[in-house]
Amino acid sequence: MEEKTKKRKAVYNPAADKKWRENNKDHAKYLNYRSKARTFVRTKATLSDIKELEELIEIRKGELMMKKVYVYIQYPKKGSGDEFPERLDADNLKEAEQEAADIYRRLEKGDKKKYDYRVEEITEAEAQELGV
Repeated sequence: MEEKTKKRKAVYNPAADKKWRENNKDHAKYLNYRSKARTFVRTKATLSDIKELEELIEIRKGELMMKKVYVYIQYPKKGSGDEFPERLDADNLKEAEQEAADIYRRLEKGDKKKYDYRVEEITEAEAQELGV
């Protein structure tokens, strides 16, 4: 019979929470806004509120689909073959190229002989078509 392992009890650490909030201000603000929006929709929104929110959501979807994103694409140096796209977490082309160079640098030596890479700036819609 397997012996059960004891679970560690969760301990609230206010200092760690404060440090995380200070280091992640934008993400904490995002989470707070998202939580407030969900609560409003679930508990307080009227039909007219929901209709207005649906219109705003459609506008925002359109904006996001046109947003530019950066993609690292690894491809064979010789001949044709599969390309391997990967989304980059970058705000501009310079950051994207640096991140791509870091990814390429981590490849095995043999793979570096077989593959090259490029960085492309594409829309969110195109990134979804690529599956990244």
